[in-house]
Amino acid sequence: MDDEIRDTVVRIIADHLGLPAASLDLNALIMEDLGGDPIDYIELIITIEERFGIDIPDIDRSSLRRISDIVFYIEKKLS
Repeated sequence: MDDEIRDTVVRIIADHLGLPAASLDLNALIMEDLGGDPIDYIELIITIEERFGIDIPDIDRSSLRRISDIVFYIEKKLS
């Protein structure tokens, strides 16, 4: 797992949800475990797309439920 991508994703999620980054578990479910709602999720995806310069199609979004899912997805898109 790429540390820079991981740290950036964790920071984006923590900032958006008002949580301390150090407390986030990479296996946490964004909506179920971290208290995000569907609007939060969409905003997070948009922020991540802009930050990394990628497009995450709607069909892929449903599989990105955990922080680690997002990190691995970004690594694959950027490789």
